[in-house]
Amino acid sequence: MPGYFLAYTAFLYRTTGYVFRRRSIGAVVLLALIPAALTIPALAALVLVSVVTTFVVAYEAIHHREARLRLRHSELAGRTP
Repeated sequence: MPGYFLAYTAFLYRTTGYVFRRRSIGAVVLLALIPAALTIPALAALVLVSVVTTFVVAYEAIHHREARLRLRHSELAGRTP
């Protein structure tokens, strides 16, 4: 999973020129959890990866909800929900 976050961050950097911090931080956290994941049971390691990934996705969903609303519903562009 850290590979996904790193690859996606590299792709976005190459296409936009910006480093997106949320996924970069998620990748660093997952890389830091590798030693712990090697010593705990596999199911617990899966839970750790799932929790970090869920936090990254939830943060992005909450943080960008207004932009998604404007893109999906252009007729609501002038109104606030």
